[in-house]
Amino acid sequence: MFVSIIFGISAITAAACTSSTRPAGGVRGEQGDGFTNRITAIPRDLDPAVRYAASRHDMAVEHIAIATDNTRIYELITIRNEPVLVEARSDHWPTDDRAATSMTIEARVGRFGDAARERALVREIIARLRQLMD
Repeated sequence: MFVSIIFGISAITAAACTSSTRPAGGVRGEQGDGFTNRITAIPRDLDPAVRYAASRHDMAVEHIAIATDNTRIYELITIRNEPVLVEARSDHWPTDDRAATSMTIEARVGRFGDAARERALVREIIARLRQLMD
């Protein structure tokens, strides 16, 4: 009996560790939930959209970086001092910042991720990008 309890605890611990260690940008739409993290938008609207969405979710933008692989990276912080990472990737950022391009936006909230908050943040960013396009 004692051995089966130990094996049960180690199986639960292994499953918990495996599920909480996922790569940054772990937002993925679950099948059938209507979630999308892809949008065609104007790149110059991205910074204001991320700042707006962050403020609506009790977060602040700390740093913005552009990676060499066509990725814009936003480092945010929550009011509870949790790190947040937002990544916007495009196959090609246009040289004219008024031209729309297709991009994928992903987020990671907290050290171990929080799918509901990540999805809500990405939805808010995309909603704001749509408003700015109108």
